[in-house]
Formats: sequence, C-alpha cells, structure tokens
Amino acid sequence: MADPFTAHAALSSVPADSRDLHLVAAYLACCGRVDEAVALLKEARHQGYRARETSKLLIDLLFQSGQQAEARTLTEMDRELLGPADVSALESAFDNIDSVSASAR
Repeated sequence: MADPFTAHAALSSVPADSRDLHLVAAYLACCGRVDEAVALLKEARHQGYRARETSKLLIDLLFQSGQQAEARTLTEMDRELLGPADVSALESAFDNIDSVSASAR
C-alpha cells in the first residue's frame, strides 16, 4: 500500500488548477478512501468523461473492492477505449479470480 502522507505532500505541491480527476482519485485510493475514489470516477463518467487511464483505475478499484461483476461490465463497455492489450490483461485477471473462487469451493 502506498504511503498516504507522502501522497498528500506530493499532491499539496501540485497547483490546484493542475490536479486532474485521475490524480485526485488515485490519491483518495492511496489514502484508503476507495469508495470516494469510485464515486468520483463514476460521477465523471456519468457526466460524459472518458479516458483510458481513468477507466483502468476505476476497473482496478472496483475489482479491489469486490465489485468484480461491475468491473467486468465496465471492461466490456470500454473495450475500444482500453484496447486489446488492456482488455486481455483484465480478462486474465478475471479468469484467475474465477479459478481461485472455484478451487475454494
């Protein structure tokens, strides 16, 4: 896990008008405020914002917080935005989770 104090110091050194959505969401996640980061990213999507890196961050945060079905859905929705390499990596991660879950039963 990242150090929230270091992240806060780094974020504080960035001028407010230079802080973007991805940076703030990553900072929130680093501080253990994953639900807030997810809400921020979802609200941005709701308002029409789409970017490859922020979609990847949202998928990762959903995945980490146990919302695998929503992470899969988002991966499918953003398939073109993410590109083949990212989609393949995400699908492999989903398959690994499915395998682990099946083995645990």
